[in-house]
Amino acid sequence: MEFNLGKFKVKIVDGKSLRDRNPDFTNYGHHQLFSEIPENEVWIDSSSKPEELSFFILRALYECMLYDRGLAKDEVSSAGKALDKNLRNKIPTEPIHVRKLLDFGDLHVWAVQGDQVRKQHDPNFIMGGHGYVYDYVPKDEVWIEDALPPRDKTFTLLHELYEIGLMREGRPYNSAHEETTYIEKKLRNLVSN
Repeated sequence: MEFNLGKFKVKIVDGKSLRDRNPDFTNYGHHQLFSEIPENEVWIDSSSKPEELSFFILRALYECMLYDRGLAKDEVSSAGKALDKNLRNKIPTEPIHVRKLLDFGDLHVWAVQGDQVRKQHDPNFIMGGHGYVYDYVPKDEVWIEDALPPRDKTFTLLHELYEIGLMREGRPYNSAHEETTYIEKKLRNLVSN
């Protein structure tokens, strides 16, 4: 599905296929975030909850406008996050935890409502996270967004568990995330072939 909004073409895309090539693709993207997306296009993951589509579209269009005005990446990211947070403040608050998925050693893995995490804590929360990266997640919990397709839930869980293991060994986040993303991409490619 696609439609035009002014000079922009908005496409609803198969996010899980894109993540097989680039695990960093999340709920939305545009050219400034992913060079494979043509200029003046915004891509939205088809697995997004319908009630969140407008937030992702508005944030992406706003970010593109700010980039066009010459703002730096950090400024655009902060402004996009602030817009997203203001929009989400109009959503009623619901519980974050949906159900416990499993215990992995001393870690408790929870399926969570990503839209509520984005509303209540962090508009940039995507797919999953843990307490060694996000201060709003308890240190003994890993959160996986419940709305993800099953395959993405599996890869996200593997990503978070491996990453938290590296960080518990003392690795800084950027190094742990980079190695984990590399491994996730290799695993996704193996499963796709």
